[in-house]
Amino acid sequence: YFDDWFPSLHLHFFVCSLTFVVINSRSAQMASQKSKQPAKSANNDDEKKVESTATAAQNKQKEYPELDLVFLMDCTASMGSYIAKGKESIMNIVEKVKSSEKADVRFCYIAYRDHPPQDSTFVTKVHDFTTKPQSMRSYLSLYGAEGGGDGPEAVTASLHDALQLSYRKQAIKICVLIADAPPHGLGCSGDGF
Repeated sequence: YFDDWFPSLHLHFFVCSLTFVVINSRSAQMASQKSKQPAKSANNDDEKKVESTATAAQNKQKEYPELDLVFLMDCTASMGSYIAKGKESIMNIVEKVKSSEKADVRFCYIAYRDHPPQDSTFVTKVHDFTTKPQSMRSYLSLYGAEGGGDGPEAVTASLHDALQLSYRKQAIKICVLIADAPPHGLGCSGDGF
């Protein structure tokens, strides 16, 4: 299915491009805002202050945008040929974004399959936000490609769960969906609902 939707793009390239465009455009906005701020007056000896390491770290964190990055992935049997590449792409993004230190980033993973009776294992599994790439790797390792039943999957259930997450108010919110099947309710052949 994925190859039919995006014939000239690989999954890895598509997901990475989507994420980094948003981060880079936000960084450009922040740089533009800084350049519009009035210059500070000359420093007097009385005005000089030595910042502690903690204060400097807090200031650095405030310079970069908050980013809440959510990955939703179809974990049904039809993803068998895509799921390994999907997991690899997610980890590449997580590690690159985290190591760039250009954003105060948190990651979330939502695995989904299908509704009963087509699948009895689970509909969605939500792993809340983390700042640690190791946690994301652990979340991804919990699910293989199995289950499903009819053509469409529980895409809308996973999107609903994504809307219910504990996002930070000021954060840029990005949701990356990795799937090979449409949601239920679009009139696709073989839709059990």
